[in-house]
Amino acid sequence: MARAQQAVTPTIEFLSVGTSESNHEYVAAFHRGLADGGFAEGRSVGIEYRFSEGHNDRLPALAEDLVRDQVTVIAVNGTVGSLAAKAATQTTPIVFLLVPTQLDLVSSRA
Repeated sequence: MARAQQAVTPTIEFLSVGTSESNHEYVAAFHRGLADGGFAEGRSVGIEYRFSEGHNDRLPALAEDLVRDQVTVIAVNGTVGSLAAKAATQTTPIVFLLVPTQLDLVSSRA
């Protein structure tokens, strides 16, 4: 008897320097963008949130945790978090939110 394969739900990690309260508008916009793409949290995609609570020094460890957790995509809000995410992985896709393009975090922009 063949076993049916379970579909793996992709996991997006949202990483930010602030708090969940200070990122409320960004998280809401992030959800709207996912919905526009046909994704819904808890149904077609899992989302985990990590906030450094205003402590920039926590971002590298949080980013490394995301890579160890083998998330599908990292969504990062802000410059410091983006730099930490890029330093933590060369293989996990990263979506940068509100980051100056002159930082040259990516080789191409879509």
